[in-house]
Amino acid sequence: MDHIEAFQQALAETIAWCAPRATPLEPKSSLRSLPLRSQPSIQPSIENWSTDNWKQAVSDIATTRAMFLRDAGIHPQEPATDLAGGRLLLFAPDETLSDGAADVNSGGFFDSDNVPPWDTWVAYIEDIATDPQHGNPWFLEAFRRDQEITNEPMQLAYVVCWVPPCLLEAADAGIWANPEECIEWLADRDTDFTRALQGTGLLA
Repeated sequence: MDHIEAFQQALAETIAWCAPRATPLEPKSSLRSLPLRSQPSIQPSIENWSTDNWKQAVSDIATTRAMFLRDAGIHPQEPATDLAGGRLLLFAPDETLSDGAADVNSGGFFDSDNVPPWDTWVAYIEDIATDPQHGNPWFLEAFRRDQEITNEPMQLAYVVCWVPPCLLEAADAGIWANPEECIEWLADRDTDFTRALQGTGLLA
């Protein structure tokens, strides 16, 4: 299974888990389920999480979610080929300023560190920025500085999440309120990974 097909399988599992749980009446709690939150790697505060912390946490969430779906007899047999009315979201931990604006404007869909609900986490992607046209000022400044000094593309790392259709409005409100743009729709960032997804129908 190649990395795109593996991503599509994880996405199918995320959709199967989140779709029946999501409700616009509870954007803060409906997709922060305790069974997934109980993983040892999911620590109380993300403030000092490293790349390895994020990678392990997302992997543990995905593994546990798949196990629960199998136990319930509803594990998807095929990788996702569409977004079931939702959208893919990007959260870049290294870019967050933990300002809390997205939390307030999304009704708690994002927390005060701008982290989306852990039930929605699909994959942790280590990537390369190709030619970013926008993003927070710190990100763009670092990108241009690295380009001038090393002539190498900028390394990125981010969590890809699936936002159910009933919570798209809440997520969008949080994105618009987030000044540093550490959260955005995946389709809006140009990277090697998003280019690899072209043609899958998953970048709506």
